[in-house]
Amino acid sequence: MQSIFEPATVESFVSRIQSLRPDTAPVWGRMNAAQMLAHNSAIFESVRTGNYPKMNPIMRWLVAGMIRPMVIGDRPYRRSSQTAPAWVISDPRDLAKEQARIIENLRAVHALGRDHFEGKSNPTFGVLTSEQWSRLFLKHLDYHLGQFGA
Repeated sequence: MQSIFEPATVESFVSRIQSLRPDTAPVWGRMNAAQMLAHNSAIFESVRTGNYPKMNPIMRWLVAGMIRPMVIGDRPYRRSSQTAPAWVISDPRDLAKEQARIIENLRAVHALGRDHFEGKSNPTFGVLTSEQWSRLFLKHLDYHLGQFGA
């Protein structure tokens, strides 16, 4: 698996993000390209700022137990996987602005480095290694870029 802490990986994702156009249609799902990028930025930003959406304890326990292996495991996500309501982006977005925003987020996480993420706790999935954090970021972004053929 690629690592968000490797410059070449970050730049390959930047190229894929920059390949999106306003008329790039999704292969599946409801979001347009700008909304998808905003959705990804929201996740990156929640990790960077510590501002996570609140989840009731029972739901967090269920998600942690059942979803964690899928999110940080090796298997790819299923197409049209359900998005948690807190992460749904449905308002209009500008593609160029969202491209710049996700690229900034991607590079910022890379710049924080492995040490910053090693043993860092995720409010839903618990303590993760830096490689699990990398997989969480990249697997999710890769899934959505693939949704748009990028």
